[in-house]
Amino acid sequence: MADVGGNDGGNGDANGADNDEGNGNDDEVNDDWATRHIGIATVHRVTIGKRQWFPEAQEHNGRIYITLTKADATLCLLVTGKAQNRHSKKEVHNLNVEWWQDTKQKRNDACTAMLRAHMMAGMKEGEPQPRFRQAREDDRFLIAQEISVWLPPFTSSDGVEFEGISCRMLWHVKSKDLHVELNETNLGYIFAALECSHPIEKKEKAPKGEQDAPKSPRRRRRLKRRKSQESEGASHPADAQEGASHGPE
Repeated sequence: MADVGGNDGGNGDANGADNDEGNGNDDEVNDDWATRHIGIATVHRVTIGKRQWFPEAQEHNGRIYITLTKADATLCLLVTGKAQNRHSKKEVHNLNVEWWQDTKQKRNDACTAMLRAHMMAGMKEGEPQPRFRQAREDDRFLIAQEISVWLPPFTSSDGVEFEGISCRMLWHVKSKDLHVELNETNLGYIFAALECSHPIEKKEKAPKGEQDAPKSPRRRRRLKRRKSQESEGASHPADAQEGASHGPE
């Protein structure tokens, strides 16, 4: 199970390296204590065994929220125990799995549901039902900046039954990242779900000449006209040569 720790100071930087600050090696020593700057940083450390992860964190309404990114190499190592590898020449190993898209959709649906509830609450008796819309990013300033997202139960890769949880997140509808409340229940669920989620198969590019037509209507018409001219020239090579031999009169 993940161990969540905070205020992990005094042990060097986030990677465990020694820090020269405070050891008499500061090149910008200022003897004036009235103007000397003192920096204080709070570091949140998440560990599984000897593996550790220092996520980006922010505080909101007294709660700590961390950022989950599927391209995070350290998170991949923490969850799977294997280093991330995204090179096609080797066996690909990363966190590009279906769980991200599924959970982001649940987050967006929760934002839209909260928006609609807010619109319904503002209705007066006898008024027609308002025209609903999808939630937008800036709605968080009007509705709420924190939401509760229901994550369904599942069975982990080692057969453990996880119950569904109500996971508190920050309001976002466009962000590819997830900003979830830092606690052991959320992380235990998310790490197990990531580890057993199905990977997203990388689409292979079609050979040149077999790719789909460009999406722009103008480019499609231009390509169609060019192919038509090429086919006409190929079907009447003698006419084309005769016209070229006579030249302009």
